[in-house]
Amino acid sequence: MHYDNEATIFLNGSQILNKKGWNDGYDSFEVTEDVKKAVIKGKNILAVRIHQDKGGQYLDLALLIGELR
Repeated sequence: MHYDNEATIFLNGSQILNKKGWNDGYDSFEVTEDVKKAVIKGKNILAVRIHQDKGGQYLDLALLIGELR
């Protein structure tokens, strides 16, 4: 994920990640346990909240999910 400023990620209404500040490159974050609790079979909804306090704003992310066991 590459983001500016605070980024909060939700999966099906459950918060799976909250990062303060910003980054100027792509970072990976471990969210496996939170995703396992929130993911459902079929369609899922991924929502993002970004809080911007000054300057430009951006977000680019991927949520990679393999087969759940």
